[in-house]
Amino acid sequence: MRRRWRKRDFRRAPAGFPFRTRNSELWAREKDFQKDFVAVDASGARWLVKKGVQLVGMDYLSVAPSGQSKETRRTLLEAGVVVIEGLDLSHVTQGRNAGGDPRGVRITIGRLV
Repeated sequence: MRRRWRKRDFRRAPAGFPFRTRNSELWAREKDFQKDFVAVDASGARWLVKKGVQLVGMDYLSVAPSGQSKETRRTLLEAGVVVIEGLDLSHVTQGRNAGGDPRGVRITIGRLV
C-alpha cells in the first residue's frame, strides 16, 4: 500500500475499500498464480484499521503479499475487518461512492499502483 494512500486525510473513513490495482489485468492474461502482485502490507493494514475501514477487497487471490500474509491478515481480522479476495475489478473505473446512493454504504474504489 503506497504511502500516498496512507497519508490521505479522509474526513469520514469509507466503510469499504475494494482496491482496483494492476492485479485486475492478471485475470485476463495470466493462467498461473503470480507471486508479484499488489497487496496490502502490515503497515497498510494498521492504517486501514486506524481509519475505521470495515471492509477491504483485493483484485487478486490474496489481500496480503505472497509469503508475508500472517501479520496483515491478523491485523485486519482481529479488528473485525471483512476481507474479500479474488475480486475481478477489471471493468470498474476509479471513483468515490461508486455505483450507489451516498446515504448507503460508503465505498471508495482506488488505485494502489
